[in-house]
Amino acid sequence: MRRSSSSLTNDVVFDDLWRRSDLTLRDRSLVTIAALAAMGDDDLLEFYLRLGIESGLTRAQIGEAVTHLGFYAGWGRTTRAMTAVARTLGR
Repeated sequence: MRRSSSSLTNDVVFDDLWRRSDLTLRDRSLVTIAALAAMGDDDLLEFYLRLGIESGLTRAQIGEAVTHLGFYAGWGRTTRAMTAVARTLGR
């Protein structure tokens, strides 16, 4: 049976990449949130925002990271990411 590319990606990402020991789940969450916010991928961002909270990030830390991106990823993407943060985690 042939596996779908999304199934393969999920297996590699969550069964290998997220289990490596050099970064904590909290660190990986922060990096992922920053990358998704910088790329403007609000759909995936919501999932990883919740995972970030479960992994030990605070809402303030997430907000600070996304705000920091404004100077690097542009204010439009930062504004959309902050909207996703508010919608997902509350104000």
